[in-house]
Amino acid sequence: MAAPNSSSPESNESEHSDAAARLAWYDAQRRTTPTEEPVPEDDREGFHRHDGFFLRMGLGVGMGGLLLLRDDPEGLTSAGVLPRESEDWRSAWVGQQSLSVGGCVVDNLAIYLDVRGVVDVVLSEPDDPQRGTGFVGIGLSYYFMPSNVYLSGSVGPGSTVRTYYRDWHDARHERGDYNPDYEYYNGVGASLSLGKEWWVHDNWGVGMETGLLYSYAAGWRDSTVWTELHSMAVTLGISATFN
Repeated sequence: MAAPNSSSPESNESEHSDAAARLAWYDAQRRTTPTEEPVPEDDREGFHRHDGFFLRMGLGVGMGGLLLLRDDPEGLTSAGVLPRESEDWRSAWVGQQSLSVGGCVVDNLAIYLDVRGVVDVVLSEPDDPQRGTGFVGIGLSYYFMPSNVYLSGSVGPGSTVRTYYRDWHDARHERGDYNPDYEYYNGVGASLSLGKEWWVHDNWGVGMETGLLYSYAAGWRDSTVWTELHSMAVTLGISATFN
């Protein structure tokens, strides 16, 4: 003879109703409690945006030229006292360096202190003096987004130096006493550059840059000869920007 069922119909109905009530309560809690959804990558603060602190470094190579003009009222050039003609053009392969530090005033527009210069690395003639040109100025850079292409320009006071690595000697006049190691003149410099960068981190971009640098420097040599130096360079290089 089978044993009678220990649970009554009333108790089964009570258990079912309690389970349904608990499920309904948990479901209500799940619906009313806000869940924290992950922030999309594109919406993170500062992610792939040009704002805040700005730092850019650049290195490049290219072709440069130097136009030398001398006003020679005393006739020192024709007398063989000066090592170069009164009008002279020299070209050479150059290396370019730049450092820009500042910040964005609005999105995609940065203003910064720009330190920039070029130096001859391969001279067209072994006896040519090596030219170095640099300036420190104020620069602006604007990024065209989302392509991350930028246009930059800067201007400021600078200088140009010509360094002689070999004593100049005038065989005709046997003058070897007017042989300074370098010529140094102050002036002004300006640059214009166009670049394209690719994001490699949240705030870091690396890319390519082409630039044009021009500087003008002038002064008296030995208090008798007025000298003007027009220095130019076209370069292609790499840039790295933190912003």
